Amino acid sequence: RRHGQSPGEVCTYGFVEKRDLRRVIDGLSTGAVILIGTSLGAAVALQEAASDPRVATVVAAESLSDHRTVATERAPWYLPGPVIRKALIVAEQRGRFLVDAVSPLQAARTITAPVLLIHGAEDRETPPAHSQRIFEALTGPRRLMLVPGAGHNQSLYGPGVWGEIERWIEEALELRERRFAAP
Repeated sequence: RRHGQSPGEVCTYGFVEKRDLRRVIDGLSTGAVILIGTSLGAAVALQEAASDPRVATVVAAESLSDHRTVATERAPWYLPGPVIRKALIVAEQRGRFLVDAVSPLQAARTITAPVLLIHGAEDRETPPAHSQRIFEALTGPRRLMLVPGAGHNQSLYGPGVWGEIERWIEEALELRERRFAAP
């Protein structure tokens, strides 16, 4: 929503977008679902995985941990806290969502699917600490890859990253198959 050529007046950073993703998944044939996303897409994937047992694994690159933190970090240095808080209230009203409900960090606590987090070590837009917080909150199979020299939305281009993603997905699907095959 509201990105690229997608329609919509506001982006809710996953609050409504995870419902959009759910509708896409509902339209697929039965079977395991693998979610791969970067930045906002990663945040949406993580939030969806928390409530959808069809998700077999998530590969999330440069996810934000929660909307309030990333909005505060990305605000220009000269904006005082009260102005940022007011802007978030306006965003909630215009988008009809709750800023604090947009939280891959909260979602991580209930995700049962394996999660591979990837983050550019030099990301200044959404610092790696976001993925580190999510990693610490995950209770299931998890891995965090910090890609040296990569900034925001650049980690997937790091050497060997796609090989690691492919291995992760294969292992996650094998784990899922064993879990559902058990008597």
